[in-house]
Amino acid sequence: MKLKIFIALCGTLIGYQTAFGCSDPAMIDQLTSIETQKLLSNAPTFKHAWQDKAITIKLKDSKAEGGQCIISLQVKLPQADLDEANQHLDQNPAKKILSTAQGYSVPDSANVEVPFIYKIIDGKVLPNDPNTPELKALHNNIEYTYQQKMKKYEPFENIVFVDTLDNLGFGFEGKQNSFEGFGLSLERSYYRDWETDRKSVV
Repeated sequence: MKLKIFIALCGTLIGYQTAFGCSDPAMIDQLTSIETQKLLSNAPTFKHAWQDKAITIKLKDSKAEGGQCIISLQVKLPQADLDEANQHLDQNPAKKILSTAQGYSVPDSANVEVPFIYKIIDGKVLPNDPNTPELKALHNNIEYTYQQKMKKYEPFENIVFVDTLDNLGFGFEGKQNSFEGFGLSLERSYYRDWETDRKSVV
């Protein structure tokens, strides 16, 4: 009888210790850092919004359950970014249909909340991604959203713009308004004002 009571008390104490560990500020800081680095691996357009503090994350309401920790991850995205990604997809319906069939979509709301499951082993936070499908879907959809936004605004490296294609010896004369012959469109190639950046060549 005493042994059973002792075992029950030990189980209770372990439960309290786990709950305390899940809400330990140091552990939450580790988790915030892990999630931040994961999100910053997205397209440069995401990083720009992050640096402008237009994107924020918040972790709250941690609890212990089944020998692991669960916390609520809240991500706030700029509504303008979601609208822009949706606009790009609306202009490319085939891409939208294919992406939706593959399980990708732009988040429905600028404020997204999903559970984040993790463990604490030897004072280190270990995300339990396989058991958090909502978190994986959020990561995928954020990446997908900012890839669509990047289609319009990210530069293509090592591309030189010239006034006329005949300067390159292709036999074109006059003003060219499209680069479709090279697999590029003005929408894809536009990013910065090359006219103000480039230097005059004499």
